[in-house]
Amino acid sequence: MTIYSYEKSPKSSQWLLPLFEEMVQRELHERTQAIQDIPDLHVIRENIEQDDEQYQCIVDKSFCYLSQVTTEGHTSVACAEHWKSLPEGKKVMKVRFTDEDLKAMLARVRQRANVVTAEANAERVKVLLISEQANPCEANLVYLHLSTASD
Repeated sequence: MTIYSYEKSPKSSQWLLPLFEEMVQRELHERTQAIQDIPDLHVIRENIEQDDEQYQCIVDKSFCYLSQVTTEGHTSVACAEHWKSLPEGKKVMKVRFTDEDLKAMLARVRQRANVVTAEANAERVKVLLISEQANPCEANLVYLHLSTASD
């Protein structure tokens, strides 16, 4: 999330895209699973900075930065996978960003990453045009090489 917030260059977004996609897909899946599995789960949006300990799952010590499950009246935190280890009581899922927010962020990373792809395609066309002028027969070979290089 830090890289997303501060680094907005197309090349960084292209590097970030597969990681961000995986993070968003995993987070949305875990939220959906928790909502299905936890009876009467109350989901709230809470974007308050806390100490690192308040983000760590009590079981696996993973950071529950995007979402965490707690029990009302207790300070223990668990990831969606380990919610059963929390004390008895009403469960609350605190989300830092809504599902829609995460999807919108992912769309912005994709959009920025596509700038690099568009620039690369423009460069391929430029090379192809130069090659056609020099030798039309070689242009097909250059085009084939460029199209397979991007795969």
